[in-house]
Amino acid sequence: MGNDLSLHATFTLRDEELLLTYEVKNRSKRDAYLINRLYSLAPTFEFSPDIVYVDLDPITKTIRFYKNHPTQHMDEGEDGPTSLIFGYHTPVRAGTSFQEDIHIRLPVYYYNGYGTRSPPPDPWPATYKHVYFSVAYWWRPEWQREEVLDMFGTPTLMPVDCFSVPKELRGILETDRINLKVPVFERG
Repeated sequence: MGNDLSLHATFTLRDEELLLTYEVKNRSKRDAYLINRLYSLAPTFEFSPDIVYVDLDPITKTIRFYKNHPTQHMDEGEDGPTSLIFGYHTPVRAGTSFQEDIHIRLPVYYYNGYGTRSPPPDPWPATYKHVYFSVAYWWRPEWQREEVLDMFGTPTLMPVDCFSVPKELRGILETDRINLKVPVFERG
């Protein structure tokens, strides 16, 4: 499917937040699903567009914001999750686009979906120089059915049998690295 699905993002620093605005355009004749409806269980339950996973690379001073399955990015030696967190989906119909704003509190800190969405204990303030964003997707198979469920009080589209989608239909869209100085809390 080549570049039929594209991602563009802008990052805007504000007083106490980083605004990440992204748009996915589907130029194909096939529907795609973004895995972008995430939720957080701690410190309080939240189901919002503002949930985004964060990786910090202290060597390159790069922040990766992402909306895809977090287990592939767990730290080496970190205990595995007791239950998996899977994102919910947004359809991007053939020939359409989808845009969303994500409001990220500053300073930014590591978050992979497991554990609490709070700054780390004994944080080390730092400034990172680069940011980028990625989001997982898959192309809708012809046999895919959909239903709308009430997820935490929000009507949410859920593809039926989404775990049986072949790997060749799945992918990750990623932006280029952008130079931007962003305050972070590194883990102490």
